[in-house]
Amino acid sequence: MAQIEWTDEARKKIREYADYIVAESCSKNIAQKWIDSVIKSVSRLEIFPESGAPYYRFKQLFPEKTRYIVAGAYNVVYKYEKDSDRVGWFTLV
Repeated sequence: MAQIEWTDEARKKIREYADYIVAESCSKNIAQKWIDSVIKSVSRLEIFPESGAPYYRFKQLFPEKTRYIVAGAYNVVYKYEKDSDRVGWFTLV
């Protein structure tokens, strides 16, 4: 089972988007449901780390390793290191 590593950038993006959701909806519950759905989507990578599609935007920096999954209206961009069985989550776009 792959280990998920949450980067500082990923945590920052979640906070920013959750704050935006609260500001727009006036509901912390809606923001928390969104956070839970993102975490659920990312947690699937523990079992299926190569299930995301290649993310070509970062191909020059990380050839063959950068992938993404869809979590709601966002793409979760991550890098899977097969040798160490680790998933490093970069950001939401």
